[in-house]
Amino acid sequence: MASRRLIRQLSTQPRPAGLPRSVHRALETIADPFALLAGELGQLKQSLRALVGSDDHGLGAIAAYYLAAPHQGKHLRPTVVLLIAQAAAPAAAGPAPRPVALNQPLSPAHILNDPNPSQPRPAASAAVDLGPILPTQRRLAEIAELIHVSSLLHDDVIDQAESRRGRPSAPRAFGSKLAVLAGDFLLARASLALSRLANFEVIELVSSIIANLVQGELLQLDSILNHPQQQPADGPDAQPAPPPASFDDRLFAFYERKNYLKTASLIAKTSRATVLLSPAASTNRSLVEASYEYGKHLGLAFQIVDDILDYTGSDETLGKAANGSDLKAGLVTGPGLYAWKQHPEKFGELVARKFCRPGDLELACEMVQKADGISQAYQLASSHLQRCRESLELFEPSEAKQGLHALCDLVLNRNH
Repeated sequence: MASRRLIRQLSTQPRPAGLPRSVHRALETIADPFALLAGELGQLKQSLRALVGSDDHGLGAIAAYYLAAPHQGKHLRPTVVLLIAQAAAPAAAGPAPRPVALNQPLSPAHILNDPNPSQPRPAASAAVDLGPILPTQRRLAEIAELIHVSSLLHDDVIDQAESRRGRPSAPRAFGSKLAVLAGDFLLARASLALSRLANFEVIELVSSIIANLVQGELLQLDSILNHPQQQPADGPDAQPAPPPASFDDRLFAFYERKNYLKTASLIAKTSRATVLLSPAASTNRSLVEASYEYGKHLGLAFQIVDDILDYTGSDETLGKAANGSDLKAGLVTGPGLYAWKQHPEKFGELVARKFCRPGDLELACEMVQKADGISQAYQLASSHLQRCRESLELFEPSEAKQGLHALCDLVLNRNH
């Protein structure tokens, strides 16, 4: 109960002022990013279910588990892809892209041996769409979501998660082995779809995201395993208290690196790939770089806020374990790093023993509160979002550009 009380206290710490209330209202009225893409996102949900179809109905059901309501999220990653596609369209003065048969197998079906009864007909995606979003960009948005959902399946196995978005996690519903296999299956289908985009730079870029996800998870596991859990220091078998884990400012660089690999890489690289698929890539290369910067800093801010919500949110609002679940796993994120920096010896003792003794979590939360760790973490997220907004200056005015600005505000102020 004490820890929940401290969590409530932490949740009342002030956030950065952000945009004026009048600007918030204007953005809600004219640039709700999800409203701007309502039709596109509706089509995306249908296409995702088609992409993961299988003649093995059990595999298809598990693979689609996090893609179906109520498990599906807000589709942030495909939303970024689709908005950037629209925002870059006015600069696309180059020649029209050649038609790409997104659903046409490149090898004979009997060689591929990967039947998908729900796969759209090859002709369905062969034509170039006359709208601002190209078929290849739509498919990229779907690929981004498939990679993201596969990472959720794998993360929930590693973290032994009980819930996801308010429902039983896939490992709990189907078992860890099937959840891992379903995640692998989604990656395979994403790779298949990626190969048909017929753009070598995009294929290289998006393929590296999968490596980044693995590298980021290993970094996170390493940060936990480097501080092995100690037994409580009482009783006949008690071990001596370990020396405090020393604080080093390089921990913030390590934290940002881990956040980039686990979260921001996917958003940054698919944002860049979106413009690479547009004629704008050949006439305005600066938009390629700007889109990458936008995605990178949006992803970094998103993860920082996610780490804040682990302190301030609840299991009910987040739909997954909260109330200090990162600390319970021995993982020190943004708010905790500020507390560690201000109380290096006391907080370092907790880190060294992985917060394993009774009262350690409460003490850690107290130190986060004294260090104003929540507010400082929000300021760090705000600095990344300011970089996002600066990168958008290269895009011409449009509703999509306004939607990308609004996403920055939504990321900072989200509560789940």
